Amino acid sequence: MKHQHLIMILLLALLCLNLRIVNFVGIGINDDIAYIQNARALAQGDNPIETGFNQLGFRLGMVFPLSLLYKVFGYNEVGFSLYPIICSLITCSLIYLTALKLWGIKAAVFAGLLWAVYPLQIVFATQLSPSNQHATCVAAILFFYFYAVNNNEDDISSNLNNNSNRKFFLTFRAPVLLFICGALLGVGWLINSIFITIIFVILPFLFIVRPKIKYLLWILLGFIFLMLLELIIVKIACGSWFARFSCILQTEEAVESNTNYWYYPRALFKLFNTNPLDDEGHFGIIWYLFAVVTITALLLKQKTVFALAMGCWLWMAFLQWGFQSPKGCPIAKHIRYISMIAPIQCLVIVAVLNRLSNYSKILSRIIICLFALLLLHLGWTGSTAVRAVRIHTQDFKEIARFFTNLQLDEDEVIYTDDMTGNFLKLYSKGELTIRRVNHKKIDLPKSGYLVLDGSWYAVFLPEYRAQMPEWSLNPPPIGELLYTVHGKDICMYGHFNPKIYKILPEYQP
Repeated sequence: MKHQHLIMILLLALLCLNLRIVNFVGIGINDDIAYIQNARALAQGDNPIETGFNQLGFRLGMVFPLSLLYKVFGYNEVGFSLYPIICSLITCSLIYLTALKLWGIKAAVFAGLLWAVYPLQIVFATQLSPSNQHATCVAAILFFYFYAVNNNEDDISSNLNNNSNRKFFLTFRAPVLLFICGALLGVGWLINSIFITIIFVILPFLFIVRPKIKYLLWILLGFIFLMLLELIIVKIACGSWFARFSCILQTEEAVESNTNYWYYPRALFKLFNTNPLDDEGHFGIIWYLFAVVTITALLLKQKTVFALAMGCWLWMAFLQWGFQSPKGCPIAKHIRYISMIAPIQCLVIVAVLNRLSNYSKILSRIIICLFALLLLHLGWTGSTAVRAVRIHTQDFKEIARFFTNLQLDEDEVIYTDDMTGNFLKLYSKGELTIRRVNHKKIDLPKSGYLVLDGSWYAVFLPEYRAQMPEWSLNPPPIGELLYTVHGKDICMYGHFNPKIYKILPEYQP
């Protein structure tokens, strides 16, 4: 690699990192805590998939890296958040190198910048969404594929007079890189089974570009290798070769489906009166631009670019109107899934803009100016969404700060609901003693602290409240009210204020 490209990658990675730090969200309320708990169990020598019925534990591509981070940094939010941040930086570098190979340095810089400010990445690049890691897999697959197939035969023929080692390397370069592509498909599966939907991105490419059969066979071989590796690991861990497949089928049938047949179009194309807490406002005009770019790629006869764009649209159509189980249940749609195809979007957009900019210097300058405005718009969109999304964990952080400032002894127990307890444990780096009142009818304690209405789960979900003792929901006078969390004005969070009580013996009924 030339020094100028290495320097450019470092600069883009630095920009990307700074944007993630400034817009830090941290561990989210989705499955983030569950990944951490499984990783912690693995790091401490326990087997999180021993029973064969732990869907999130089977996501080894999430659990293994997080267990390593736990060993290095302990029970620490920033330490766990390094996983998606590092993946985002790697993705930025891979997008740059892929664009560089296909279209040159200008397109490479454009692609890296677009990834850095992509709103969905700004929001989720510090959360434990598997789609962050899926994006890295997709970017890596594109990188290895195009470096494998582009000019491979020409490289070999032009080096016939070189030494035998050089010819040997060039001969086997493509098979090795394509094998890695297939292995990365398997890695994506290990991260989250939703990655199997990547087939809908690939299909238009297969029909439009028509890659050589031998290329596809090497990719298939790499995928089979990873799948066999997973089967062996699962067999050793829980005694059944196909335990994960059985767990996925049972879990997907139990997961609540999203039956809104216009959910994604509304979220992707809504520009005004957006609500990021309802998964709106994460995109700005980027999908409008992507629609125009797709048509332009067709008109310009950019076959590869058009195939990739159509793959994104087909994938989106399946996620919107497809099914998640053999019984035909609609997919449980989440905006974060779209991170998976964001690298493809970045490459497609810059490919078309780069092609147009080559027609004339005036058009090139116009495109550069418009692209700069686009970056500002997308950066503002992402940062605005971050400010709203932080509301999800704002209460937990304020409660954790209150208890940390009290400097409690180890025998002083905090009673709260499961969700609140998990975040208090994380934010205190495991130092607070938490007793979760879910699942067990715990008698009213004679001392300690109670967090009332700590999470929206404990306030609004009847099935969640039903698992908690009555004294933790509507307590009689049990002690002194120490603190009330105020200040929220978004969505349901404005309808309740967590309260912290000190339980005193003299207040016992």
